[in-house]
Amino acid sequence: MPLYFLDVYNRTGCSRDEEGMDLADLDAARAQAVEGIRSILQDEVAHGAIDFEGRVEVLDAERRLLLTVGYREAVALRVEKEE
Repeated sequence: MPLYFLDVYNRTGCSRDEEGMDLADLDAARAQAVEGIRSILQDEVAHGAIDFEGRVEVLDAERRLLLTVGYREAVALRVEKEE
């Protein structure tokens, strides 16, 4: 299985993935990035603020950028109008 690194960027800086993960393919790496983002956002909700400006960069074994997943892409935001 290919090795992928998922580096997390947000307003506080970068959390570089030093270990990487063996995943089936790029789709699996994207799904892992989305899962990680959702976990981060869940923690942010618990603290009362959400920052959608972050992103996860998916890199290959040579640390070449393959794709970027923005925090906004990981969730569907639904805001209902008040009556």
